[in-house]
Amino acid sequence: MVRVASEQLDKRGVSQSVDACLVLDICNMHALKDESFDMALALGEPVGLCNNSHKAVEEMRRVVKLGGYVACDVANRYRKALDLAWGNDWSRAAEVLDSGKSQAKREAVHRSFSPEELRELFTSCGLEVVHVVAVCPLLSFPPHGDQLTALEDDVTYATVRNVFHRFAETPGMIGVSTRLLIVGRKI
Repeated sequence: MVRVASEQLDKRGVSQSVDACLVLDICNMHALKDESFDMALALGEPVGLCNNSHKAVEEMRRVVKLGGYVACDVANRYRKALDLAWGNDWSRAAEVLDSGKSQAKREAVHRSFSPEELRELFTSCGLEVVHVVAVCPLLSFPPHGDQLTALEDDVTYATVRNVFHRFAETPGMIGVSTRLLIVGRKI
């Protein structure tokens, strides 16, 4: 992704306005100075895929200025268990509910969080939770073929977008969402 980002910066003629494109461990971003960014954004669930979620959030907090924001998405523990149960994989569903961890064949261990655990993670790292919202609450993630086909229709897409927007912060919708997005502010 860093290579693609670098190529896009060159292609768009804006590479001179970017200091660097770095490959760093989210748990050890040593090359980045303390309090040097207004926001740290971690999408694609890196906090759930790294070895130490707490350290990852602490590192993002470290590099963000006072009053700055940290935002990341994670897998929702409850939805992950529900998806496994729907697939009749009850032992893995129970494992996810008990530990928040799951591992498919030949894949890394993946940590999922309940909304409450996610809030606790951020507050324990010195971040004030601003929002926890549902991401893709009524879709699988990634969306399966039938869902993608339906989303190609402009009317359906607008309806789905409207539903997501209206219900993103509803506790019930957060509970069944495939992914959770949290935004915290450094205090």
